[in-house]
Amino acid sequence: MTKKKKFIAISSVVIIVALTAVYFLTRPPEFNLDKLHIEIAENEYAQLEKFRENALGIGRLDRSPDDFVAADFQYNKEAFNGELRLKGDYLDHLKENKWSFRIKLDNAMDDGLQIFSVQNPASRGYLNSYVYHQILKEEGVLSNEFRFIELVVNGDSWGIYCLEEHLTSRMIASQNKPNGVLLKFSDNSFFAVGEGVNTDGLIKEAKIKVYGDAKKEKSHKKEISFAKGIIKDYQYRIDSTYNNFDAKQTGLYYALSDLTSGYHAMGWINIRFYFNFETQKMEPVGYDAYPKLEWGNPYLGKHVLTTNLAPFETKMIVYSALKNEAINAAYLKALERVTQANYIENIMAKHHDQLLFLEAEIQKEYTDYQYNYNFLIERGKVIRNALNN
Repeated sequence: MTKKKKFIAISSVVIIVALTAVYFLTRPPEFNLDKLHIEIAENEYAQLEKFRENALGIGRLDRSPDDFVAADFQYNKEAFNGELRLKGDYLDHLKENKWSFRIKLDNAMDDGLQIFSVQNPASRGYLNSYVYHQILKEEGVLSNEFRFIELVVNGDSWGIYCLEEHLTSRMIASQNKPNGVLLKFSDNSFFAVGEGVNTDGLIKEAKIKVYGDAKKEKSHKKEISFAKGIIKDYQYRIDSTYNNFDAKQTGLYYALSDLTSGYHAMGWINIRFYFNFETQKMEPVGYDAYPKLEWGNPYLGKHVLTTNLAPFETKMIVYSALKNEAINAAYLKALERVTQANYIENIMAKHHDQLLFLEAEIQKEYTDYQYNYNFLIERGKVIRNALNN
């Protein structure tokens, strides 16, 4: 072989090796997760891009009633028609090829899911949210479905996403809760104000929204009116409103929020409520617990008597429930139980294999991510030390 031919042969091998390396380094990871395929027509996709560009310009997503576009969906082997819109309040939900969506299917999936959101797992604290939802469900505190999927848009993988169920009656029925309705505050007034503006008191302007099939039934009209009255009193900081809350469930929700540092779920723009028709009592719902906040540390009850802020400041609204004697007693009893080392070790042992699997799936896209398997144990120790002191 001549020198020239030998050089060409070596060069060809080098090029092939380099191209192969580039292929393996840049190809999308292969996930072992359920897949949600979305097909969006070109004109509908262009409409979403306009909404996104507007959001990037003003610094937040400005939603409107006509921002849904038609789309076709396939979840594993099930095919659906439906619609979707961009979802999220801040720009972390609108990163390139990592948009968040609210999805409404024309017909429910086999497992009943019909209205849900898909979003970047980073916006939900990765596995912290997964653990939060699992614990709440096991303890009988109402919470929405939360799972990890791979999202494929118009044939292109957008990577790993978390899927979150929206407020529907499926949420209630799937956790064997009695019939009831779900309530929340509209956050429009909160996000309409500019950055740096004091938002204390905006809760009083918020519209109360009701979800669930029961709201359409005339037979429940009186109960729903009563439920809205309870939340109206919550808006205006009427102390007696907590007499209409289920003390055991509320105290347990507060204790689990301490254990998981799920304080983000407790602010008035994030908290959801469940009115139980059987008990005629209101219960908090675990929803949108992350990103992680520190202001409840070491535990919420520590600050109730020592925090002096404006009456409608978020922390004061949250702490006020623990001024109710029955709720506070249930809270301290639950906090004592759920911070025990054996309680936490049993939880982690039960979910250990699934957490390892999900961590490995997340790392296929977020290579630096590591879940802190000692987080709950560490939280339990901090809380118990503070309680003992």
